[in-house]
Amino acid sequence: MLGSLRKESFSRKLAENVATLFPGGYETEIVEIGNLPLYNQDYDVKLQRFHIAVQVRRGNG
Repeated sequence: MLGSLRKESFSRKLAENVATLFPGGYETEIVEIGNLPLYNQDYDVKLQRFHIAVQVRRGNG
């Protein structure tokens, strides 16, 4: 998975070249990140707090 959307990025060129070094029988694929949702770690913390609050209200926490 590359961390850049640019078609001519250094990361892409490096990954494409490294892929040629894999021995026979291995398959490589470049996963495009352009269609993935943006990640924000703050949402993880908020979601975790929400789940804890729900558990407490249900008497499970």
